[in-house]
Amino acid sequence: MADLKTTARLQMLADIIVEQSTTIMQQAEQIGRLNEMLQQERAAAKTAPEPGTGQAPSSK
Repeated sequence: MADLKTTARLQMLADIIVEQSTTIMQQAEQIGRLNEMLQQERAAAKTAPEPGTGQAPSSK
């Protein structure tokens, strides 16, 4: 009977691990997308004209 309890507990833990792993993978994908968007924003900011000048920003 103890083996059945142990097996059930291990299965429950395995299910939790799978669920958490899936969540982590989804969050990693979301972070990757957000990072890509941030890089695009930064690249656009480097090439956008400075307000009032119409010229690209000087590299400082």
